[in-house]
Amino acid sequence: MRKTARFVGANLLDLLCPRSCLGCADLIESEEPCRFLCSSCVAQIQWVQFPFCKKCGLPFFGDLVAVRECPNCVALSPSFDEGRAAFLLSGIGQSLVHALKYRGVSKVLDDLPCLLEGSPSFSAFLEDAVLVPVPLHTRRFRMRGYNQAALIARALAKIVSGAQYEELLVRSKSTPTQTDLPRGRRLKNVKNAFAPKAEAVMDVRRRYVVIDDVITTGATLEACSRVLRKAGAIRVDVAALGHG
Repeated sequence: MRKTARFVGANLLDLLCPRSCLGCADLIESEEPCRFLCSSCVAQIQWVQFPFCKKCGLPFFGDLVAVRECPNCVALSPSFDEGRAAFLLSGIGQSLVHALKYRGVSKVLDDLPCLLEGSPSFSAFLEDAVLVPVPLHTRRFRMRGYNQAALIARALAKIVSGAQYEELLVRSKSTPTQTDLPRGRRLKNVKNAFAPKAEAVMDVRRRYVVIDDVITTGATLEACSRVLRKAGAIRVDVAALGHG
């Protein structure tokens, strides 16, 4: 009954306020599987598929005879075990992440069950894991009003089998955004920027996955992973929606 009521309510809302696709801005028909991206735009998302870097999920193009790491991860030598991204941060994938991160369109996460059908290995990677969002500093949180990494982690925990959401980290130091910094300065920028919450307790039997919106150099995810390991976590992985 509740499901039927939600369906009727959603269709009525679509009739009164037709939805536009975040990718192409065309009106989305009510029978489309996703609510904020049309099927044509979903088909344009560049899903990450094997072969890819086992550390950060960056795809390799061409034949690969053995599992390997990308040059960035070789240089970074991260403390986390493995990493995954669902799609490349370009085209429609970039529009999706930017709508969430910069425009606050959090409802786009309602489409994750539909979208992640294009990346079943990403969902499988998160199964039975504790999903830990990269935290925002309180100053930036007050300015933005939300933490996109936390929104993503919460949404994933609701749809991935056995996944659990926990906020275990705080951002103890306000730092400039990583977006505008060259690769060489990103590690220094986030050094000592994170700390475990006072009440955080690590379970050595669990696998922890640090969640962010995007992976670029991996510096932020690495800084968070180091804190979790120092706090007692044994298995730490990382994941993000986009890789750019």
